[in-house]
Amino acid sequence: MAEGVETVEAAHVDASSTVALDVESQGETNRAYTFKNSISNIALALLFFAALIPGHTSRYNLHAADIIWMTGAALMGIFSLVRVPPKTVTVTHFHATCTRVPWAQLRLVAG
Repeated sequence: MAEGVETVEAAHVDASSTVALDVESQGETNRAYTFKNSISNIALALLFFAALIPGHTSRYNLHAADIIWMTGAALMGIFSLVRVPPKTVTVTHFHATCTRVPWAQLRLVAG
């Protein structure tokens, strides 16, 4: 069963690739940043809650999968209301490659 299993060493992250997301350094006041973050959280929650409108779910006859999906949409809506912005971001060549490769594969397949 263990065929093809490889061990991978822990990656070393260079401190120069870590970017601190300081609000003051971006030229925004703390109050304006908090307001924009709150508005975006509410808009995201409304998108999840819009999926729970009865007209969209009544055609599925509420099977187990539909109930699970609607519960997930409700939880995501609630969780998006308590979302906090990140404090730091790590950007390395590995992260950029992991983003670019699937798009390149999609372009090759799509022709």
